[in-house]
Amino acid sequence: MIFKKPPPLVGDTYSYAVIIGIDRYKNLFPDRQLKNAVKDAKGIENVLRTQYRFDRIFTLHDQQASRDSIMRLLTSELPGIVGKDDALFIFWAGHGNQIKTHDGELGYLIPHDGNSSGLYGNISMSQLKDDISRAIPAKHIFYAFDACYSGLLTTRAVDRAPRRDLAYLQEITRERVRQVLTAGSKGQEALDGGPKGHSVFTGRLIEILEATGDYITANEIQAILKERVYHDARARGHEQTPGFGSLSGLGDFVFIPTKPDRLGRITATSAERRKELEQLQKAEAEAAAAKTREQQELARKQAELDALDQQIADMKNRLGSGTARTTDSLDTVVALVEQKEAQAQRLEQLKQQREAEERKRQQELEQLKQAAEKKRLEQIKADVAKYQKVASSKYGQDLKGTAWDALVRNYPAAKGVKQYDLDALLALLGLVNHNGEILTSHEKQQREEIYADPQTGLQWLRDGNSAGKPMTWSQAMEWVKTLRAGGYSDWRLPTKAEFERMAELGGRTPIQKFNSQDLKIEPEFYWASNEHSGDTEYAWGFLASNGNIFYDSKNIRAFIWPVRVAK
Repeated sequence: MIFKKPPPLVGDTYSYAVIIGIDRYKNLFPDRQLKNAVKDAKGIENVLRTQYRFDRIFTLHDQQASRDSIMRLLTSELPGIVGKDDALFIFWAGHGNQIKTHDGELGYLIPHDGNSSGLYGNISMSQLKDDISRAIPAKHIFYAFDACYSGLLTTRAVDRAPRRDLAYLQEITRERVRQVLTAGSKGQEALDGGPKGHSVFTGRLIEILEATGDYITANEIQAILKERVYHDARARGHEQTPGFGSLSGLGDFVFIPTKPDRLGRITATSAERRKELEQLQKAEAEAAAAKTREQQELARKQAELDALDQQIADMKNRLGSGTARTTDSLDTVVALVEQKEAQAQRLEQLKQQREAEERKRQQELEQLKQAAEKKRLEQIKADVAKYQKVASSKYGQDLKGTAWDALVRNYPAAKGVKQYDLDALLALLGLVNHNGEILTSHEKQQREEIYADPQTGLQWLRDGNSAGKPMTWSQAMEWVKTLRAGGYSDWRLPTKAEFERMAELGGRTPIQKFNSQDLKIEPEFYWASNEHSGDTEYAWGFLASNGNIFYDSKNIRAFIWPVRVAK
C-alpha cells in the first residue's frame, strides 16, 4: 500500500508513529499466547492521538503484524514518506527472545508468524540497529520495546541529564538520533500487572505521557520510567530495570503536545524570562555607559581646572622673579580666579549630578532584580502548592510520583534531589519552608524577628528596642512609619487597648513573661498611639516592668515596641 503524505500539523516537519501489539501467535503454543500486548499498544496509541502531535500513526495488531508486513512498512513504505527532518516513534508490545552465538547473545522480536526457536522468521535487534535505523531517513527515531530480552539491543549510554528549557529543545532537535528504550535489561523478563491493567513498563510509560503538561523528551521519560519500573518490580520480588541509550546521534526525540497553548506557554515563559534578562542587561549596560561618559566629563573638567592652576602658578613665578608680562595685570589675576571658581563649581555640580544619576540607576536595577526575584518566588510557590495538593489528597497518591517529577522538571538545579524531599529541593533553589510559608533565607531571618501572638492575631517585634534609643511620642510616630522589619511596611505603635491586653497576658511581671518567649523587652515605658483625650500634650503608654498603663508628656523620651496585624 502506498500512503500519500498529508500536510504537516505543525511547521515543516512531520511526526509518525508505528505501534505494534501482538497477543496471538501463529506458531506458539497456547500457554505462550499473551493477554495484554494489544491492550498496551492501544493504550499507547490513545495517549498519542489525544495528547500529542503525530501526523500519521500506523498500527499493526496480531495477524496484521506478520514479519512481511512489519518489514515492508519499516524498510519500504516509511522510507518513501518520512523526510530527513521528520520524527518516528516505534512501539512494540509482544514476545522477544534471545539465542547464544559465538559473539555472545543475540536478541530478537517475534512477529505474529514468527517462532521462538531462532532468528529465522523473526526480526533481530541487529536488523533494527543496522538496517531499519539506516533505511528510514528521519532525523529522530525512538524505539520503545515492551518485550522480554529486548535489553539485548546494544546501545551507547546517555550521560546527559534531562533539561527543561526552550534553548535545550531547540538544540537537541537540530541533531540526528536513534534512541532505544527497553522494558528490561539483559536477561530480564517484563512484568504484567501494571497501572490500569497494562504491563508495568507500558502502564508507567502511558502514565508519564498522560501527566505531562507540555513537551517531553525521550531522555526525560527514561529518567522517570526507570526508577518507577524498578521499584514496582522490587515490590513484587522481581528484577526489572528499563534500559535506555542511543544507537547513534546526539539529539533527543521530542513528544510535542497537540494543544498549541501547552508549548505556547513554555515558549511564552521562556520569552518572558529572556525579556526580563535583556531588560536587566540593558539597564546595566546603560548604567556602565553613562558612568563612563560622566567619568570622561569629570576628567575633562578636572583637566581644565588643572590647566588654570598651572596658569596661576606660572603667573606667581613670573611676578616673584620680576619677569612679569604686560598681561599679568590685576584684572587678569581676578579673571583667572573667577574662571577657576566657576570651573570648580561646575565640577562639583557634575559630581553631585553623577552621584544622583548613579543612585537612580542603582534603584532602577534593584527594582528590576526584585521584580524578577518576586516573580520567581511566586512561580515556585505556585508549583509547590500544586504538588502538595496532589501529595496530600488520598485520591492523588497514585499520581504523587508523577506530580513530583513534573515539579522537579521545572527546575534543572534540582537534579539529584531525593524523591519527595521538598526541603532539599527548596534549599537548592535558595529557599526554605518556614512554618508552611516558602521564603528566602533573608525573609526567614526577617520573620524570626517577629513574635506572633496566637490569641490576638497581632505580630510584635521581638526586639523591644528596635529603634536603638528612646524617642518623644512624635518622633516615635514618624519613625515607625519607616520600619520595614520582616519585609512588612505596615508597622505602627500599639493602641492603649492592645497594651492592656498584653498587660493581662503578662501578669504582674510582664517583662519576665515576654522575655521567656525569646522577646527582648526593656523594663521601661513604651509609647501607645493614643493621645490623652483630655489633654493632647499627653499620650498613653505601657510600663513593661509591672504592666501599668498610664499617660505622660509627649515630650519625654520612651521606648518603641512596634506591632502589626497579621494578614
